[in-house]
Amino acid sequence: MKFALFANERKPNAVEVRTDLARYLRELGATVAVEMCDGAEELSAPKVQKSVHGCDFVVSIGGDGSILHLVHRLGIPHPPIIGVNLGTLGFLADVAVQDIFGSFNAIYHKAYKVSERLVLDGFMQDTFINFAINEVTIHRGNHPHIVDIAMHVDGSFVNTFSADGLLVATPSGSTAYSLSAGGPIITPETKAIVVTPICPHTITNRPIIFLPKQSISIELFHGADAVDVIFDGMPPIKLARGERVELKVNHEPFRLVSLTTSDYYATLRTKLGWTGSLRSSR
Repeated sequence: MKFALFANERKPNAVEVRTDLARYLRELGATVAVEMCDGAEELSAPKVQKSVHGCDFVVSIGGDGSILHLVHRLGIPHPPIIGVNLGTLGFLADVAVQDIFGSFNAIYHKAYKVSERLVLDGFMQDTFINFAINEVTIHRGNHPHIVDIAMHVDGSFVNTFSADGLLVATPSGSTAYSLSAGGPIITPETKAIVVTPICPHTITNRPIIFLPKQSISIELFHGADAVDVIFDGMPPIKLARGERVELKVNHEPFRLVSLTTSDYYATLRTKLGWTGSLRSSR
C-alpha cells in the first residue's frame, strides 16, 4: 500500500502526528510516498495532484474542514481519502487520533470500506466554476437585507425564496451548515440533494429533497446587485442579478474511507449529543 500524508499545519500537533504515522506505516511495510503540510500557500493544486499520483490512499490529518480543503486541491476524481480527526465535531474524519495506530493497522490489513458520495458541480453560463462535497451556499453576503432567490428544477419553476440565502447540500453536507439551518439529516448512502432556505421570511418555506439526476438552477431575482456563491467554504463567487448558477451531480464520486467497525448512528449520537438510550420493553 502507498500512502500520501497531508497535515493541516494550523492544527496543533498535526505535523507531529503525521511524522509518527509515517514511521508506523513504514514499520508495517507500507510505502509513504508523500509527507506534506496542507495549509502552506505555495502548495498549489497541480503540485498536490502530481504528488499523489499512484498512491492508494490520501490521508488528511486535521478534521472535516481539512478534508474539504485538501479535496479541493486534489480535484475529482481522487484516491480514497482517510481522515484523521484532531478536533471534536466531525463526520468525515473517521479515524480518532487517540486510536490512530490501531485504525491504520486495520486499514493496512484491509479492514475498511470506501464510501462513494455525491459531488455537486456548479456552472455559470455553461462554464464549470467549482464543485462541492458538502454544500453550495448562496448567501446575501454583506447586503443588509433579505434577497429574493428564484429556483428552477429541470427547467420547472419551484419558488422564489425571500431569505438570507439558500443551501444546496449533499448527504455528506446534511450534517453541516444545512443541519444548522433546519435541514434534515440524510444518511451518506442516500442518493439525494436537499435545498434548505436560510432564515426565510415565510415560515412555510421548508427544505426540499430532490433526486440526484435533477438539475437545480438558482437566480438572484431581487434585493441586491449580487450575492455570494460559496462551495464548501471556499472563496465566494459573485452571482449578479439576473445571472444563474446551475448545480448538477458529478458522475464521479467523493471517495471516503471508513473502518469496518464504524457505526454512523453511533457517530450521530456522539457528535450531536443525543441522550436517548435503548430501553427495555418490559
